[in-house]
Amino acid sequence: MKPCSSLYVLPALIAATLTLSGCPATVASAKTEPTVQYETRLVDTSCQWLPVLTFSASDTAETKRGIIAYATARKQHCSVQ
Repeated sequence: MKPCSSLYVLPALIAATLTLSGCPATVASAKTEPTVQYETRLVDTSCQWLPVLTFSASDTAETKRGIIAYATARKQHCSVQ
């Protein structure tokens, strides 16, 4: 059996050393700065300020239909929230 030449052992030793030392140590003193995140939110307050409409005997049939359509739409919108 032939003895190993130092020409082959040295590159293998360097490769093994670099492979094992490739993991960095964790640094506990490294602090990260807090980040600011902006968020836009839409708040629908229409159910709080939209009035409930009623009709009187002097209103026309077209006005009464409009008020009924408004009341139906308001009821559907405000019951979802």
